[in-house]
Amino acid sequence: MVRVLLVIVLGLVLGGCSAGEKIAAAQNEAARFHSLLNAEKYAEIYEQSSSELKARETKDHFVTFLAAIHRKLGAAGEARQQGVNVNINPGGSHVALSYKTHFTKGEAGETFVFSSSGSETKLVSYNIDSEVLVVG
Repeated sequence: MVRVLLVIVLGLVLGGCSAGEKIAAAQNEAARFHSLLNAEKYAEIYEQSSSELKARETKDHFVTFLAAIHRKLGAAGEARQQGVNVNINPGGSHVALSYKTHFTKGEAGETFVFSSSGSETKLVSYNIDSEVLVVG
């Protein structure tokens, strides 16, 4: 029992030390995503994403998806973070960020999930919810 408790405490202490850094890295990547989206560099977003995302999405599908978002919503502007969730485990970490983002043609709720391993932070998934995408 003591050994299990020690492992849990050690994991929390070590993980807690880097949680802030992982969040900051994910926030930087979300801002970079918006810059690349605005510059229509959809393939670059895909190429720099995690192997997890690439296993689920083909490059053509992902690029078409991002192009449709940009065409319907316009350029991404102010993004206000609404939430954060950090999952740290021995195999790597995941940081989920949710934003309310103002685009030139409307607002959207966005959720980014990034994997973090060592000094690399890569996009695992991207979800967007906007009435403009459905109606407009």
